Amino acid sequence: MSMCREAGLNANLVLVDTRDEGDNKLVLPTIGFNHCIAQLNINGKMYLIELTDNHLPFGSMSNNIVNANGLYILKENESKSELVKLNTVNRTGNTIDRITTVQFKDGAAQIKRVFKIAGAESSYTRGNYSDMSKTDRDKQFTERLSNEFGKNVKLVELNITNLDNLKDTIEMSYQFSIEKLTSEVAGMQILKFPWVDAYSSAAVVAAEKRTFPLNLWSFSATPYDKEIITLTLPAGKKLMEIPKNLSYKCAAISYTLSFEVRGDKVIATREVKYLKEQVSVNEYAEFREVVNNMLEADKLQIAFK
Repeated sequence: MSMCREAGLNANLVLVDTRDEGDNKLVLPTIGFNHCIAQLNINGKMYLIELTDNHLPFGSMSNNIVNANGLYILKENESKSELVKLNTVNRTGNTIDRITTVQFKDGAAQIKRVFKIAGAESSYTRGNYSDMSKTDRDKQFTERLSNEFGKNVKLVELNITNLDNLKDTIEMSYQFSIEKLTSEVAGMQILKFPWVDAYSSAAVVAAEKRTFPLNLWSFSATPYDKEIITLTLPAGKKLMEIPKNLSYKCAAISYTLSFEVRGDKVIATREVKYLKEQVSVNEYAEFREVVNNMLEADKLQIAFK
């Protein structure tokens, strides 16, 4: 802060109690803060700046800091400070947009995924891959994809931009091929959509009832998830039936799965929006029903012949 003042910058320290510490920890008088960030006011805008993450873009806030309890340290001409929920409209949103294409060539599925990873989500990607060699990076991706599909996968290409800088957004694209992605039943080829962000576990709603609220912010680090898969049918094959569009919603979450057919292409769009940061005890039953419906929808398969 002394250096900022010397440079003429309007900056200040902010004490933080990160969200994983609980929301009511500071209700009673205490000094139980566990973190510190900086506040910067410049050009009419206020930024909250994380000082301990070398991979984080300027002004981005991790999911554990957004809406955490904070206390702005008093300046010399100020006499009162109180707890606030930390946030700023000037931060880059923590988002991941995913676009996938699936084609078939010589019996193998050729899959290409392109992700745009923004805000604090880009820090995780930089932290994982910026210090890796290309060989190690390719090896890790190949192993990860093999685990995802339960089959041998051949990585064709992997590119990740902005690993060596702190730009707001990283673009990750990778292409791979899989033998026998489909299964055959009664002369038809059956395919499950390869969603990256599909719900695979019902652990979050395993309990029939809850005594305390459920924190959705710890369930998902992004406020919404959107993925588009464009599937090109193999030459000479026809879709047996167009899947029905699905939509589920409650007070805390909404889910849509829609399909569009254009010629030999099936375009599937999956979108999840987190409408609240916390599911109350009274809202849990409805939330549980929606999540269970989402789990089944993410397993949806299509058939072509």
